[in-house]
Amino acid sequence: MVAHLNRRTIFLIVAFAFISISLLSLQTGLRKHVINHIHAPGRPTLVAEPPVPVPPRQPVYKPTPTPEPPIVDNFPLAASARSATDIPPIPSWNMSPAPHVRERTPLLIGFTRNWRLLQQTIVSYITAGWPPSDIYVVENTGTMTSNARGLLTLQNPFYLDYVRLTDIFGVNVMSTPTLLSFSQLQNFYIHTAIERGWDYYFWGHMDVVALSEEDWASPDGGYRSLYTRCVDDLRQTLPRHEVDE
Repeated sequence: MVAHLNRRTIFLIVAFAFISISLLSLQTGLRKHVINHIHAPGRPTLVAEPPVPVPPRQPVYKPTPTPEPPIVDNFPLAASARSATDIPPIPSWNMSPAPHVRERTPLLIGFTRNWRLLQQTIVSYITAGWPPSDIYVVENTGTMTSNARGLLTLQNPFYLDYVRLTDIFGVNVMSTPTLLSFSQLQNFYIHTAIERGWDYYFWGHMDVVALSEEDWASPDGGYRSLYTRCVDDLRQTLPRHEVDE
């Protein structure tokens, strides 16, 4: 048994040595083959390619937006008008009462930005029968006297055309001393009413148009413009002695 183990051990040692020598010879041959292939005359020299440089990290910018077209006036007839007679007339059935009704009907409309919206609102109230002299645009842009002095253009969101409002549309314009919040603007309305001796007033948003119901008839069968209906409601709200004055 001891002799048998010794033979097996010797066999394993010899086999391991033979495998090691064979692997060493193979490695040496491959190395010589590569060297001969690189340096052999008449053969192309293999040159290792340099590593591709990694570009430095750069911030990602948003693409430059396409410039928006310039803002144009949405009432070209009024833009070219020299007086109120140069704009389309109010329909006869929506004309404000002449003479004026016995009640005061001041309408305050605050404005901060977007002249094109305000213009539609003002024209809609006039077309609905509201007397232009009773409409007050309250400029609340925070631009001080810039609009009154004509320093802004239509491309500015706070632009307001004083001349068109007063000379063409015939409404009034007043300005807040500085930019007011919504609640502060409501207090400014109250302050204005007290200063001017108004016991009541109407007010509206600058981006809400007023439309008369052209196909609506009152119970007596007659047509009532938006302004006339507001006056009717006012008379039902006020104490009787104020209406009779």
